[in-house]
Amino acid sequence: MVCGSFVFGNPYDSKESIFQALDFALKEKLCLCHFNVIFPTPGTVLYTNLEIENKLIYKKWWLDSEFRYGKAAFRPEGMTPEELCFYTFEARKEFNRYSNIARRALDFQANSRDPARLAAFFLSNMASRKEIYKKQGPALG
Repeated sequence: MVCGSFVFGNPYDSKESIFQALDFALKEKLCLCHFNVIFPTPGTVLYTNLEIENKLIYKKWWLDSEFRYGKAAFRPEGMTPEELCFYTFEARKEFNRYSNIARRALDFQANSRDPARLAAFFLSNMASRKEIYKKQGPALG
């Protein structure tokens, strides 16, 4: 059972690359998959570069009362911050649609090889599905 994780907001990312990652995750029938916008963390090369390039929307996103989970803290190159967040959230929702969960459950080599795996698959996917909607938009802290 494989859990994938994709982080978007790199200079080469686009709507197409986000949906290519989604297509890959669905085709390979990953057990779980996370689609997220990259967070520029202070002290990292990414944060420093974005600060130098004046691309940070929130210099201290972790303290800013306007910042919300699921938002971009910077202006990416290939799309607007709003597009980056929208397409990332769309990929997250699509992967976790009930019909896609059911299709991935039919992978008898991994996700439903035995009753215990199938139970773990459904429990983790239902929890993941619930969390994607619960976590989109709240303030940090």
